[in-house]
Parts: sequence; structure tokens; C-alpha cells
Amino acid sequence: MFYGLDVHKQFIQVCQLNAKGANPKEYRIGGSAEEIDRWAQGLGPRDQVVLETTFHSWAIHAIVSRYAGRVVVANALQVKAIAHAKIKTDKVDAYTLARLLHADFLPSVELPDEKTWAMRQLVSHRRLLVKQRTAIKNSVLATFHRCLMAPPEGKAFSGRGRRWMRSAKLAPAERFLVDNGLDLLEAIEVRIDAADQQLLKTAAIEEQARLLMTIPGVGVTVAIGLLSAIGDIQRFPSPGQLASYFGLVPRVSQSAGRCHHGRITKAGPTNARSLAVEAVSYTHLTLPTS
Repeated sequence: MFYGLDVHKQFIQVCQLNAKGANPKEYRIGGSAEEIDRWAQGLGPRDQVVLETTFHSWAIHAIVSRYAGRVVVANALQVKAIAHAKIKTDKVDAYTLARLLHADFLPSVELPDEKTWAMRQLVSHRRLLVKQRTAIKNSVLATFHRCLMAPPEGKAFSGRGRRWMRSAKLAPAERFLVDNGLDLLEAIEVRIDAADQQLLKTAAIEEQARLLMTIPGVGVTVAIGLLSAIGDIQRFPSPGQLASYFGLVPRVSQSAGRCHHGRITKAGPTNARSLAVEAVSYTHLTLPTS
């Protein structure tokens, strides 16, 4: 049997096809681990299952792969490009996945091992904390801008700048917003430091991370972020394929005797590409030019 799963937070739409790719049966199952496991127990070694990449694809894959003979996680963007439908419903999506699986025409993605997946989660958690820190800083500064006030010149959130913010004369409402924002900022910074320490521990035992950190501009966060995005380097036969995975190669439009190269494709993991650009930018700013 071939099973296409259209995954949502609360439920999963299932489309079941027979060995000939016909006679579709459609139904829903719950989205919890227990309900998925209960459904997967009815699968056998000859059954094949496909689902698209989502925030919890790997957890579902881990459960279903214990029972099914083959479980494929498909690249959602490429599936959309291959099978674009004018009518989009859960049933249509599940059926499309099942048909592509039967035809063996699915753009699958590489499954990370447990260590790589753990590094990805750690890097993602730190990135979220940094975004929250930036949002809080912007909110505090916006409060002062509304009051036509500006922190001392230099870094607004340096020790001197924070002392000024704490002592500035503000109306009660603005005073609460600033103090609350600064308290949240200090708490977030503690959590970022904790995440950095965890990254340092990971880098200390990862030889590849230590090698990456010998490159100017590549610190602990960038090194672990790149490793978590790449996974097993052996799956990239050439440097060009790795660059293509990061979306750092130019677009190519070729027809007849004409060939046009455009901007980079920006395909693949956006966050990893940002880390690579960040490292290059830092190197450009810090290394002397010849």
C-alpha cells in the first residue's frame, strides 16, 4: 500500500492507494504521538508512506518508520512545483503525495541523524532568543522615541545606557514599559549565555566544529549552525553541490544557444545561508586588504 499524509497540528489526512496506485481510501487520524503510533501499527514492511516537511516531520517519521517498509519526507516546495493544483484541500494534498510516491517521483529530503537534529534544535533555539532580544530592544527604544528622548551617544544598551534608561524621567506608563522591557532583556541575555555555553560544549567535542573555527569570521555559533545544516558532508560529492544546497550559486536560464546567469538561487536552508554570509561579512570587515 501507498500512504500520503497531509500533516496538521491536530490531525493528519491520510490517502491510501493500493499496489496499482488506485482505489483511494481517505480518512483522518489524530495528530498525537499515541494516535500516530496506533495507526502505524497496522502498517507492514511492504507499505510505503510519504509526508511533507513540517515542523514535526522528523518526530512522525521516527514513529512510522518503526512499522512501514519505507517512509519518505518530501520537499514541500518542490512537491508544489511538480504538482500544482487549482483546488487545494487536505484530501487533494494527501492524494497527490500518495500518487507521487507510487510513481516514485518524489523530491525527498535528507534525514538528519540524532546528533545533527539535536544541533539544529539548539541553533534554532538560540536564534529565537536573539530575535526576542532584538524585539525587546526595539520596543524600549520606541518608548523613548515616542517621548522625544534619546539614550546617550554610543551603544544604547551598554552599562551606561541602561543606567540612563533606568533613571530617565518618564510618565508612569512609559516608566513601566521601559523597566519591564529592560528586565525582560536581562532575562533573555541570561538564556542566550546559557545557550552559548551549550554550543561551546558541543564545539569542544566536535572536531569538525573546531576546524571550522580556525577560519576567520567563523565562531562557535556559525560553526555549529553550519554543521547542523550540512549533516553528513559525504552526501555532497563536490564543493559546487554544497554551494548549491546553500543556495549560493547563480540562477541559470539556458535556452538554445543563450545562457543567462542571474542572482543566487537562495534555495536550501535560509538560516545556514545567513550564517555563511555573516561569517564572510565579518571576515571582510576584520581582515586587512592586500
